[in-house]
Amino acid sequence: MGALEDLGKSALQSFAEGFAKAHEKRKREEAEQNFLEGMREFMAHEREIQEEAEKGNLDCIQMLTGVYYRQGEYQKAAYWGRKGASFDDATCLYLMGEIAFAQEDYNSADKYFTRNVNVNGDPLSATALGNMYLGIKDYSNAQYYFDFAFRRDKSNSEAAFGLAVCKMETEDPYLEDIEELMQIAARSDNHSTRDAAQQILQQIQAEQTKRANQNNCFVTTAVCGSFNKPDDCYELTAFRKFRDTWLAAQPDGKSLIAEYYAIAPRIVANINSLADAKKIYKNIWQEYLEPCLNFIKRGDNLSCKNKYVEMVRELKKIYF
Repeated sequence: MGALEDLGKSALQSFAEGFAKAHEKRKREEAEQNFLEGMREFMAHEREIQEEAEKGNLDCIQMLTGVYYRQGEYQKAAYWGRKGASFDDATCLYLMGEIAFAQEDYNSADKYFTRNVNVNGDPLSATALGNMYLGIKDYSNAQYYFDFAFRRDKSNSEAAFGLAVCKMETEDPYLEDIEELMQIAARSDNHSTRDAAQQILQQIQAEQTKRANQNNCFVTTAVCGSFNKPDDCYELTAFRKFRDTWLAAQPDGKSLIAEYYAIAPRIVANINSLADAKKIYKNIWQEYLEPCLNFIKRGDNLSCKNKYVEMVRELKKIYF
């Protein structure tokens, strides 16, 4: 490598690996630290690095693309990025997408990111595509790419946040899986993502508390409604009294109620979409709610609770 050897192979390798590691794990603070450590070396040996890059040294190509991109020298970055992209290098394809996006060339950004996803299964590019589609409110495509990225890296807080936002726009915004995704996003290194996720989590928890205090018993109301019973019928009144007095006072009562209100609307919606909804509600009544009502009549609240928990778990497994 000539003069490049004087730079120290380990320093060059450390720089390249640091950038690649940040690319894979989405830890930008680590990338910044490695970037700053390598900048002094880079500036002193820029020409030698370029010479090696021209020979096809992929580490040098990645370095030049990354450094020039960070400096905002997009023309230089693109020159080297295209060379790396010709090898279908994941880092260079991703950076070419970022360069195009920064220059508002969204078609080219889409092309590079999509190519990187298709060729390398790159979660970072998938996240970028998700954000692009989210920006134009194409929630279907955005959700596809965020889900793609999240499945490949469960710690990808940006993908978790984007996926949760898509679900909030297209489904009930207080579903259990949305809360789980926001909890991951709330651990993001990105301050704006973390703060937004924490704020949404507070809203979700407040809504769950509100729902837990409402009079609606979604499944029981739907079942009784299928029998043409009014909202103030004896059965619904008994179930609400059990919930608000005995169950709510138990150590795990409030969490059980909150879980129920988080999943029950979707369960009811899915049952209602089926042709045999009335038959399903009849089975729910016979297998779960009628026994629960009999337990309440006998004052056996613990057995009622156990049957209630069994019902929620089973309905969640089948219809959620």
